[in-house]
Amino acid sequence: MNCDTLGAGKFMIKAEGNSMSASGIDEGDSLMIDVAEIPQDGDIAVIRINGCFFVKRVFYRGHGVVLISETNAEGENYEPIEIKNISDIDLMAKVISSVKKVI
Repeated sequence: MNCDTLGAGKFMIKAEGNSMSASGIDEGDSLMIDVAEIPQDGDIAVIRINGCFFVKRVFYRGHGVVLISETNAEGENYEPIEIKNISDIDLMAKVISSVKKVI
């Protein structure tokens, strides 16, 4: 993931893949994230687990979270990612806006 610093805990990253296409996030879109803002239940967030980054919708379950993809790509079916202990997550930042890739 490419990342540009905007200051005050805000960053721009490029989306990779199409697992969130039904939410309007496509390959190459720029996402503004805020590491200071804790995602609420149902928010879209960037999550880092063991060095791997994901953009998913977050749902809190007990002491953990479930990460849900939202794709409308035909033939694509992503299983939910269940993290049993939220302390296993290295980073969780709320996606606060997106900019579509034009070219």
